[in-house]
Amino acid sequence: MGLKATAGHSFSVKNLNVDSDQSFLIDENYTTLDQLIYKYPFLPFAETTTAVNTLGMTRHFFELAEQILKDRKVKIGAQDYETAANEIIIQQKKILTLSESFYQSVQTSWSELLAKEKISKKAHRK
Repeated sequence: MGLKATAGHSFSVKNLNVDSDQSFLIDENYTTLDQLIYKYPFLPFAETTTAVNTLGMTRHFFELAEQILKDRKVKIGAQDYETAANEIIIQQKKILTLSESFYQSVQTSWSELLAKEKISKKAHRK
């Protein structure tokens, strides 16, 4: 798995032995450090990390789209410019709403971890 633009999808490893001191199990029962972050379930943690990256890329996409639109304003005409600019604003507001909901879900699951030292399955699904 990887991002095509980063070439993170373009390699593979076969027939490589890795020493046990250079590996880890993705299981909270095998954590060796006591910090609470290591009790956060791996799959939601990985999904959260991916979501944050995706949100950042999406925000940057809209910044670039706005700049491209401004650069082509004269070429496309005022009416088309306004239509496109308004659509960008609408979509940015949708992303902001989704982002706020996402961060609230993450905060809720973290608060649950702080209070109970584990996260319920309900919090995993949010």
